[in-house]
Amino acid sequence: MPADDFFQAERLLAGGTADAAAAILERMLEENSEHVAGWRLYARALDMLGQGAEAADAARRADAIEADHTAEVGASLLFHGDERRAETCFERALALDPDCLSAHCLLGEFHGQRGARDKALAHYARCREIAPDRNGPAYMIAALGADASPDAAPRRATISRRSSTGTPIISTAT
Repeated sequence: MPADDFFQAERLLAGGTADAAAAILERMLEENSEHVAGWRLYARALDMLGQGAEAADAARRADAIEADHTAEVGASLLFHGDERRAETCFERALALDPDCLSAHCLLGEFHGQRGARDKALAHYARCREIAPDRNGPAYMIAALGADASPDAAPRRATISRRSSTGTPIISTAT
């Protein structure tokens, strides 16, 4: 059980047995790669083992996961009309991970809807830098009048036909 593994690793680490703690945490994180506290504890274990670069990577992984979760909370708050706390969540997400794509995208939308065009454009431009293969930010930049629309529309799913049982068969088109 992950909780048992986590607490066992925590006890081992407190007792100075970083190698055993790291082994448990590696196994646990293979099963649940989104365990923020696990990544943070793993970073501590690696640091105690003198593996500074790997510890920093584990800490960055924890920050990235926490940033995504924080941006999700912000999206929910925004959906329910709590703009102040939503913006705080988005900013907190970016403090944890400056490359948090969802936080930049949501802040672009947030500022765009409030008429803060320059702020919106900055966040959408950052989205394009982080994930150049995604068309959404380019369309939002075009919608704000700062650039032409991309050449191709994003791929969309359509029901091309139905199977003999009536189940839709989905195809994508540009």
